[in-house]
Amino acid sequence: MPSHSRLGKNSSASPVTVRNVALPKLVRLRMTKAFLVPILHKTLIGEAYWPPKARAWEQRRPADGGVILPGQTLNLVFGLTMITNRGGYSSGPLITY
Repeated sequence: MPSHSRLGKNSSASPVTVRNVALPKLVRLRMTKAFLVPILHKTLIGEAYWPPKARAWEQRRPADGGVILPGQTLNLVFGLTMITNRGGYSSGPLITY
C-alpha cells in the first residue's frame, strides 16, 4: 500500500538535493523505494495498488538523489509492505537533504 508525504515547497533560491529517505522505526513493515512525484490534482494516500495508477506516477523519479527546484512542491511516495499478519507501524519519514 502506498504512503505519501507532501514535502512542501522549496522556498529557497537554490535547488535542494534529497540525499536519503528512511523510516527509522519500522515495526513489521518493509519500505519500498521512495520516489518524488509531481502533484497533479490527486493525492496518492490510500491507493490500493502498487505501483499507483495515478497519471503523476509516470513522472516519478527516485527520491534519493532527486532534486527539488526552487518554488517546486512534490509528493514523497513509497510503499509499505506488511511482513507479518500482526500489522505494523512506523514513525514518519526521515528525509536527509
